Amino acid sequence: MFWVIGFPAFIFYRLWKQREKLNQEDFILRYGLFFVGLNEDAFFWEVIVTNCRKIIFIICSSLMSTSNPIIKAILGIMAMFVQMQLLYSYQPYIDPRFNDIEHYGIYASVSLTSDQPSYLIWKTVQPLFV
Repeated sequence: MFWVIGFPAFIFYRLWKQREKLNQEDFILRYGLFFVGLNEDAFFWEVIVTNCRKIIFIICSSLMSTSNPIIKAILGIMAMFVQMQLLYSYQPYIDPRFNDIEHYGIYASVSLTSDQPSYLIWKTVQPLFV
């Protein structure tokens, strides 16, 4: 639980508390892994937005293991849709090509995930037509 919620919360707190120091060399050496390459307004992107999507997928796969797979796939698609909307709003990366790469990655994930519910529906409906 610490690595899923505690560690990202701690890093976000440190970045938020010292956001004026984002360009100082010693701060970059210590915490740069979490914000280098991001715009100053989106320093939290890797810590918050990316981890929230991962948390949702962990919840879908572990806590909801007995739930309907279609519901889990829909929750995953919704999480990726929200991340895609945030990506359009913030354009978090300094290099616009990275924004495009992340957009294509999310789009590919949505495409693969949205195929699962249609396959499950087909497996459920197929015997009715045979």
